[in-house]
Amino acid sequence: MISFVDKGCKRPLLILSGWGFDPLIFRLDALDFDLLLPKRPLFDPLLQVRKFLRERGPKRINVLGWSLGARIARDMAESEPELFDKVFLVSMCPFFPKKIIDNKMEELKRDRERALKGFYFTLFHGDRLAYMQFKRRHEKRCMAFWSTIELEQGLRYLEKDCSAMPLIKNVLVIHGENDPICPVEEAVDILPQKGQKKLILPCGHLPFLENGFYEAVNSF
Repeated sequence: MISFVDKGCKRPLLILSGWGFDPLIFRLDALDFDLLLPKRPLFDPLLQVRKFLRERGPKRINVLGWSLGARIARDMAESEPELFDKVFLVSMCPFFPKKIIDNKMEELKRDRERALKGFYFTLFHGDRLAYMQFKRRHEKRCMAFWSTIELEQGLRYLEKDCSAMPLIKNVLVIHGENDPICPVEEAVDILPQKGQKKLILPCGHLPFLENGFYEAVNSF
C-alpha cells in the first residue's frame, strides 16, 4: 500500500494527501526526506508504519498531512506518538459541519466526476495559472487515485471533531491566511507549547504551492 523512495536523506517522511488528491501533488524533489507514498488513500496507516519501521530499521518516521491527511496524521500521532519524530499538519480544519459533508455526498452520488472537478476549481480559486497546471499535470491521476467508496470514507472522517490538539512534540502547523475551505480564524488553535509551532502563509488551501512551504518543512 506504500512505496518507499530512498533519497539518501536518512529520515523517512510519510505523505498523506487531501481529499481527492494523491501524494504526487507535492513537489517531492523539494523535500529533503526519504519518502513514503501511499498507493491508495489510507485512513489508518499505523499498520503500514509499523511494518516499515520493523523491516527498515528506523525507530521513528516523520509525517506530513494536508487537509484530510492532516486530520489522519494528527490522529496517528496522538494514538502512538512514539512512532513519529516530526509532524507537519497542513491546512487542517477542526471539523466540517454535517450539512456540508452531506451536500458533498449527494454531489458524489449524482456525478462523481463533476463533484471532484468542482472541488478542485474551488481550491484553486483566484489562481488560474496553478489551476490550469493542475488540470494538465495532475487532475486525471488524482481522480483515479480515489474510488467512490474511499471518497465517501474520507468525507465521513472529516465529520469527526478534532478541535483539541494533542500534547505531542515537534509539530509544525502550516495554514493559508486566505483559505476558503478552512478559514484561518476557524482553524485549530495551537497554544505555544514546547515543540509546537505555527506558520501562516499568504495563500489559500494549498500552501505547498508556496516557495516558503518547503523551506519551512525541511528546516523544522
